[in-house]
Amino acid sequence: MNKKALIVGAGLSGATIARTLADNGFKVTVWEKENEVGGAIADYKKDDYFVQKHGPHLFHTSSESAYSFLSRFTEWFDYRHTVRADVDGKYIPVPFNFASLEALYPEEKAREIAARLTETYGADAAVSISELRENPDPDIKEFAEFVYKTVFEYYSFKQWGLDMGAIDPAVFKRVPVRTGYRDGYFADKYQAMPTLGFSAIIENMLSDKNIIVEKGVDALTRLKVDGNKLLLDEKEVDFPVIYTGCPDELLGGKYGWLPYRTLRFDFEEKKTANYQPFGVINYTIGEKFTRISEYKKFTVKESKAPTSVIVREYPQAFERGSELSPYYPMPTAEAKAVYAKYKEYADKIKNLYFSGRLGGYVYVNMDRAVDNALALAKTLIG
Repeated sequence: MNKKALIVGAGLSGATIARTLADNGFKVTVWEKENEVGGAIADYKKDDYFVQKHGPHLFHTSSESAYSFLSRFTEWFDYRHTVRADVDGKYIPVPFNFASLEALYPEEKAREIAARLTETYGADAAVSISELRENPDPDIKEFAEFVYKTVFEYYSFKQWGLDMGAIDPAVFKRVPVRTGYRDGYFADKYQAMPTLGFSAIIENMLSDKNIIVEKGVDALTRLKVDGNKLLLDEKEVDFPVIYTGCPDELLGGKYGWLPYRTLRFDFEEKKTANYQPFGVINYTIGEKFTRISEYKKFTVKESKAPTSVIVREYPQAFERGSELSPYYPMPTAEAKAVYAKYKEYADKIKNLYFSGRLGGYVYVNMDRAVDNALALAKTLIG
């Protein structure tokens, strides 16, 4: 195998693979369709904070490998993310905890439910809403239905365009119900944000003598699959090509087009130094958008800017050919079955590898994306 590689996509996965291969002597070319690197985590500086172009991204992990790798390319500041949901004008903690319980239930009833939950699941446990709803205890089941209606049902429908019954239950384990007062959205060992933003991490990764980055390149005009052969400019490639875009696009919709969710972002600069009390507020009952994020509250340690950029997110179905980008693979059994066909076919194509959230058709956090990319790179290095 030639010690060179082509990577399509200069997002987190592509950049991680590129730098790891380059560190091991590969000559790497990276194609990026946009005129900037960073992919979904791209950001830019506004006054003294960063605006993330594709919605809020927070780094958190318990993976030593992911944290160690990224730390080569950035300094961090500690940040513990807290989220609130707007419920009848009250800001309740998300994930739902005993403070949320006390905000929405009468005092005595809240104590009874808290005691029952602790007795059943233990103190400071994290329980999925699916598990709670399946509990045969009528009091716990009633509580679970209340939380389901209040926090999950409408929000999930806005996010995915599906009833919860059609969504992979693993999705709801990401936001559990907590049997205690512990606040904070994540429970990982490392919770931090890059001092110079996420785009700077990608730029630092790709800054290496063994890496060439070509921007504004549409890979689909130069790459194609012919049977079990991968062609670059009509010639069969004899080196690894790592593709981080949508597999169905590269493979011509052979098994039908994979469904994705996308987001429309409504950015607004507010003439105030402080728009909302928390960085992210979810709207789980009303509104057509899912949440409002205020960037200055989580992209820097402290901002003194007199104005503040916020963003509202409106999820919708992704349509091929639209200006919006695909963000989330659909977490349904049907979609996964279609992807499995593409993956089985791609595995037979020499030198073609899929990576990333789109390439792997899986919704993963940044740390998992890094670890998956490092694992693939290790395989290619041999």
